[in-house]
Amino acid sequence: MMDDSWRTLEAKGLAVNRKMTTEGVALRQHIEDEMDRLTSLPWELLGESRSIEFAERFEPPCEKMLLRIDTTAGPNYQPGSRIR
Repeated sequence: MMDDSWRTLEAKGLAVNRKMTTEGVALRQHIEDEMDRLTSLPWELLGESRSIEFAERFEPPCEKMLLRIDTTAGPNYQPGSRIR
């Protein structure tokens, strides 16, 4: 499966020899920026203290989910979920 993924990225010019190209990195950053733009309003409306409370309540189950993901997909899956 991983080999297929790299081949797909390489066919699109987004990777070469299992390394992301400048275009691939730029596309990833564009997607991240768009996700931030599209999902920030609810957090802004919730406010800082309630957003922090929400995050603290959901961190324990999310940690359990990441442990399961590590088992099934590997620790390199969803790297953005691992940034603190």
